[in-house]
Amino acid sequence: MLRLTSLVVLCVSAMISMLASPVFAQPTDDSLIQAWEKQQKADPKTIVFEKLKDRQYKFRTSYFPYEGELSIKNLVYGDLGGDADSDYSLGAVQVELSGFDKNLVKQYGYSYSLWDNTNTLYFDKKNSKWLSTKEYASSITKRAASRQKQSWWVSNLSNFALITICVIALIIVIRKNKTYMNTALTKQEEGLAKYDKAVKQTEKALQLSEETNNLLKEILVVLKSKS
Repeated sequence: MLRLTSLVVLCVSAMISMLASPVFAQPTDDSLIQAWEKQQKADPKTIVFEKLKDRQYKFRTSYFPYEGELSIKNLVYGDLGGDADSDYSLGAVQVELSGFDKNLVKQYGYSYSLWDNTNTLYFDKKNSKWLSTKEYASSITKRAASRQKQSWWVSNLSNFALITICVIALIIVIRKNKTYMNTALTKQEEGLAKYDKAVKQTEKALQLSEETNNLLKEILVVLKSKS
């Protein structure tokens, strides 16, 4: 009994482990800043990007006319929402450009928005790494295609399984009907054999009855002749 209880506990524990949601690595401030620094340096529009001290940099870009100091003021994290994006989370680096002329935002609105987008990254929970906007778009496209392919296989396997079950059920019904028909034919043959036997017995009884009647007639004739 104790062994059975232990086995049940192990099975339940295994099922819970299988059904439990996977635990992904969580993003950190250091990992976000490092990924952001790498992205700023790799941007072809970045002319100068030198670290002065923690969270402060010498910065010059060709997105808009600016050269000065860039400071990280805050790091913001958030979920993207929706089942399709459950494997990703968002990380935004909020920065301040020292002495920045806000009129440049109006003059270089599109270019400024492109640069501002480089301050947003996406954390891939499964692979535990930060992605740029372009990398994120490519990643979700590939995963969507992979999920669609998996869905196609699951759907077709389900249909195949359903057809297989129907065929097996049909074979079972046919076999049962065949067995029933064979049994019925056997019983019918047995019934016909009994009927033939009964007919033969009746014919024999009639024959004996006829012979008896003839014998009685002969006896009567003999008796009449002697009287």
